[in-house]
Amino acid sequence: MKETEKLAGQDRERLKSLKTEQRRAILQKRDELPPDKREKNSKAICERLSGLEICRKAQTIFLFRSFGSEADLSPFAEQMERENKILLYPYCADRETMLALRPGVHWETDRFGIRVPVRENAVETDPASIDLVLCPCAGFDLSGRRLGMGGGYYDRFLLKCPQAFRLLVAFEAQCLDEVCTGPFDLPVDGIVTESRLLLFDREK
Repeated sequence: MKETEKLAGQDRERLKSLKTEQRRAILQKRDELPPDKREKNSKAICERLSGLEICRKAQTIFLFRSFGSEADLSPFAEQMERENKILLYPYCADRETMLALRPGVHWETDRFGIRVPVRENAVETDPASIDLVLCPCAGFDLSGRRLGMGGGYYDRFLLKCPQAFRLLVAFEAQCLDEVCTGPFDLPVDGIVTESRLLLFDREK
């Protein structure tokens, strides 16, 4: 092994270790939010999202169903359905590929414990048609860096929908001073929490 390759491998392991530690600490903070506080904050996030121009203009929205102590976006999803938006949800087809599915009437629990559309009853949609992606996270910082759950699904998926506005959704409790990132970690275009909205001017 070349010395440069060895050093690169050490750097990757170091970054992975730092991310793991950040993820553990910030998820603990999110998990410690009382259920009534999470519910209140989730409603505030949904109200903020519903009032955003980017959400009103978007016709095809990729969002997520809450898992564990994540923000619950169901009130926002219900509002968007009433406005006849096309709503898509993630489906992890294998260890690397995440699909955008328009759900039918049936849902199931995947290997991560997340509620997802039953693939056979859903419509797979081209990510290039997506106007808005609502990204979950473990943590974030105020420059738009996102700390995911470690699988890299969203970073790979976002490359397939270059025209979509990337909007991170999280609680304030998930804010970090600075997220550890690598060369393949994509920043978001905006952040919505229960108490703030941040938009960044990024070139597509």
